[in-house]
Amino acid sequence: MQLITRKQDLIDNVITFEGYLNGDDEANKQFAKDLLSESKTLSVYKVEGENHFAPVSFLVYAGNSVDDHTANEEENTKDTSKTATKVLGKRMHLFHRTAQE
Repeated sequence: MQLITRKQDLIDNVITFEGYLNGDDEANKQFAKDLLSESKTLSVYKVEGENHFAPVSFLVYAGNSVDDHTANEEENTKDTSKTATKVLGKRMHLFHRTAQE
């Protein structure tokens, strides 16, 4: 899979991930919940003034989806926050989990 190169790519992935979390498809919803609970690095962003979270590993691959992310699991272990920073032109707000969490 290709890494994102534009801010719109990142926004599209946020919309996709939010759709999985809030949609009617239970399999997609469970995928999103599992990914949130298992991911080591989460992006923090605002939706209508509230903090929301999404795995950086999902956000930084262009046109990402459940199938693409699952097929790309080995790639998803790369340091992906640098890609997001490059695209945004500033550091992305991140939450890093530790082994205790």
